[in-house]
Amino acid sequence: MHRNPLTEVAQAPIIWPAQLDCEANVETSMQFPNNIDIRKAFDQTMCFQGRLNERRLLRLRELVTSPGKLEVDANLSFFRDDNNFRRIKGSVTGVMSVSCQRCLGPLDLRIQDDIELVLLESDCDLTDLEPDLEPWIIEGAYLDPSEVVEEQLLLSMPIVSFHAEEECSNEPIDDIMRQDENRADGENPFDVLKTLL
Repeated sequence: MHRNPLTEVAQAPIIWPAQLDCEANVETSMQFPNNIDIRKAFDQTMCFQGRLNERRLLRLRELVTSPGKLEVDANLSFFRDDNNFRRIKGSVTGVMSVSCQRCLGPLDLRIQDDIELVLLESDCDLTDLEPDLEPWIIEGAYLDPSEVVEEQLLLSMPIVSFHAEEECSNEPIDDIMRQDENRADGENPFDVLKTLL
């Protein structure tokens, strides 16, 4: 369950549905707005699309190896459905540099997922929610769309990440195993105590 209190408003350009189909695969350099007025977003059926600045994806940035890349593109539509639920629909794709859990080498992890959320104001509204819809609970009048995208990417990430087997090198693991074997075959540091007995 997601909570996202925000208090500040930042002015940013808006793409309207009549000008852009968020479902279409159209490249654009437009940045997502920092914050949006929730009431206006749903009442006016706003739509946003573009590449998010990695400085706004702090939790994902912490998972990226250094040096590494973090590229996230997304589209979001805000609208009310036939039941007057406030819906957020869209998709997100991303590429981020992580470490392979098998060989510990660099790996470009590609993530793609669809976004299907219902905006709620409290846990009490969950009783009326359809079981196939994911709730996003928010307090306040403003929302940062980049947090919606970031949360979806975090939920979509695999628990562990590996190269394809033919691309994976076991050299780092082999080095660790050789070091362990050398320590096991070497002098036992406790042997010196035997000379004192």
